[in-house]
Amino acid sequence: MTRKTLDNAIDHGQRSEDNAIARVIIQPAKSTFMPITVNQDGEIITFSLIGADRDDGFVRLSELAECFGRIQECLRETERCITGKNPHLTYLMKSLTVGSPAVGVIEAKKPRRSPDIRRQVATEFRKTISGLQRGVQLRKPMLDHDAYFSYRKLGEIINQSDDRARPGLILDGTVVTRQYLIAADRALEFQETASGSISGLLEKIDVHGRNQFAIFPPIGSHQVSCIFSDTLLPKVQAALKCNVTVYGKLHYVADRFIPAKVDVSEIEVHPSGDLPKLSTMAGRLSHLAGDSVQLIKEQRDVWE
Repeated sequence: MTRKTLDNAIDHGQRSEDNAIARVIIQPAKSTFMPITVNQDGEIITFSLIGADRDDGFVRLSELAECFGRIQECLRETERCITGKNPHLTYLMKSLTVGSPAVGVIEAKKPRRSPDIRRQVATEFRKTISGLQRGVQLRKPMLDHDAYFSYRKLGEIINQSDDRARPGLILDGTVVTRQYLIAADRALEFQETASGSISGLLEKIDVHGRNQFAIFPPIGSHQVSCIFSDTLLPKVQAALKCNVTVYGKLHYVADRFIPAKVDVSEIEVHPSGDLPKLSTMAGRLSHLAGDSVQLIKEQRDVWE
């Protein structure tokens, strides 16, 4: 597929009713491989990566590896949001055609013991990619802030300027354009900020680039990203796998009563088995008054 072919596909997609191209990924004219039919309902994920003009449309090895890694990260984050647990699926490259473009087929191995959620993960992945590209905002999105951040990073692979300095990307028949990045940025916008606290199990410490860890509240399947300073690092390390309460500035996205991110100023470690009260779980619940049964019913309606 040449850059001109990609441009035509994008133009066609923008004119079509659902802003998507045909469900068959076109191979370059000189290729001996058969076209790959996109399976919109199965466990298979297909992609087509078109190299930048500076490389005559061929894909650099570093770009291909980057694409693999970011697709896998999106799938893993999607699985986490679906199950509320650490992801366990292993993804295989079932097919790869190199050249211009590079076309690949990714599929997860069938789990031996745990429930088979491969189709659900792949379907949510396709729905998210298509929705972001079309600028559709889901009424009750399944993904949390960290998951959308992974989808935003995937979109950064594509060409973002008129000089064709970056590759082009097609995911399961959806041509990823600047509209995708605009929608992803909108999904990452914080709608409200407040001082408060939230409690949960501390996991996933990461000090590469910026200091952050994740906590998992007792209610819901969404993790909360916590940013902390170097001075708190020893205390954070000691609190790994413990129930904690973090204090600081809480950032919320639309339609979520649990914050997406916390700028941590202090952390309190709870003894084993000492679970926090409901009033500390969401930071902003402590100011609510009235019938507790009604409160939980309203929040349950939000989660469903």
